[in-house]
Amino acid sequence: MDQQTAITVFDTPSGMGGSFTVSILEDRGETALVRVWYGKATAKGWKSWGDWDGHQIEVARTKLTNEREMKLVKALKDDIIAQCWMTPVKNENYQPGDVFRRYLQAYADSDYLRIVETNDQAVIIRIEKADATTLPEEQVKEARKRSDQAFNGLVIWEREPGTPYPNAFGRRNGVSVPDTF
Repeated sequence: MDQQTAITVFDTPSGMGGSFTVSILEDRGETALVRVWYGKATAKGWKSWGDWDGHQIEVARTKLTNEREMKLVKALKDDIIAQCWMTPVKNENYQPGDVFRRYLQAYADSDYLRIVETNDQAVIIRIEKADATTLPEEQVKEARKRSDQAFNGLVIWEREPGTPYPNAFGRRNGVSVPDTF
């Protein structure tokens, strides 16, 4: 079954001084059984913030105002933060030999991945989109697991200190490997 991407919603008084965003589950004439929406749309679908999300209440139809469509899935084109996060960056003086570490990062609640390269002073010198199919599955899983954390980059390659490029060897999961990126 296809994932629902949008729903018609209304505002209704919460009884606590604010309002709830709700959708109609069942029209009962003068009243309606509604579902409370409390969360946000993400690239993978609705992310509940708990608390009131999913709660069902009966309200007078006259209390339903501000009818509109709400997205339940946020496309990359609608997510300016994800667009910025996915924008490739390359230092104007970028040289492959300057790369000291490569990190894999996952954008929260999405399938978006990127590789971040830093120099030996931890300055970002390149960012590029990553393709999960070209990376070890364990690394992708670990990067996604860390996506809700600050400083969430998973080190996937690190240059052996003192080893010059192009004879660069690094470590991947603790094992020495040549620079193949």
